[in-house]
Amino acid sequence: MMHALVENDEEALDDMEKFERFVMVAVWCIQEDPNLRPTMKMVMLMLEGIIQVGVPPCPSPFSIAS
Repeated sequence: MMHALVENDEEALDDMEKFERFVMVAVWCIQEDPNLRPTMKMVMLMLEGIIQVGVPPCPSPFSIAS
């Protein structure tokens, strides 16, 4: 699926590892439980490749209040 997002972006295709890391960090940042979200310092370290990005839990679907 990620390949479809960047199919026309040569730079992203050339560095899929960085792109995948970016997507994983983004999923961490949208967790519904704020306690699961990384701090900005952790985000920077993950994006820079200084610390490993773990596999995030699947974010729960957004609920619509009625």
